[in-house]
Amino acid sequence: MTTPNLFIVGPPRSGTTSLIEWLAEHPQIARPELKEPMFHALDLATPHRVTDRDAYLEMYRDLSDAKYAVDATPWYLYSKAAAESIHAMAPQARIIVNLRNPVQVLSSLHARHVFVGLEPELDFESAVFGGPQQDDPTEFRRCLDYLAVGRFGEQAARFTSLFPREQVHFVAMRDMAQRPRQ
Repeated sequence: MTTPNLFIVGPPRSGTTSLIEWLAEHPQIARPELKEPMFHALDLATPHRVTDRDAYLEMYRDLSDAKYAVDATPWYLYSKAAAESIHAMAPQARIIVNLRNPVQVLSSLHARHVFVGLEPELDFESAVFGGPQQDDPTEFRRCLDYLAVGRFGEQAARFTSLFPREQVHFVAMRDMAQRPRQ
C-alpha cells in the first residue's frame, strides 16, 4: 500500500487546488480523488476529515506506480498537530508550503465562509478582529481565529523543525500565477 509522500500544506485560499492540478499532470505524481482528507489535522474539528488510518491509506492504494502520492490539505499548515503526524507516518515526505499575502488569504477566506454560510459576520474587519465565534466548538470554521490563520511563520516552523530543509519547499502564489510551469 502506498503512503502519501508529498504534502501541500496551504494556507487555505492560496492556490493549493491549482497547484495539485498542475502537479498531477506530471507522470510521476498522483493524487487520490479526495483533495483534502484532513487526516493529519488531528486537532481540528471538521465533519469532512478522514479519521481512520486504513481508510486514509486506502485512498492511495492504486497510486503505487507514481513516485509521489500527494495529500493536498491546506489546513495542515494551520493545524498544530499535522506536522508531527505527517512526520510520524512519512519522515521522508516532501512538503510544499504555498504562500499568499496574509491579508489576501484572510479576506478571501472570510468571503468564502460568508458565501457558503459558515460565517455569520458579513463585515471582514469585525470577523477578523472580533475573534472566533464559540457557538459550537465542534464546528471548525465557527471557532476559527482568522488572525491565527495568517501567522505563517510560526506555522511553517512546525514543519521546518521536523523535516530537513531540503524536504520543505516554499512557493509564493504570485510566482505560481506568473510562472506556473516553473
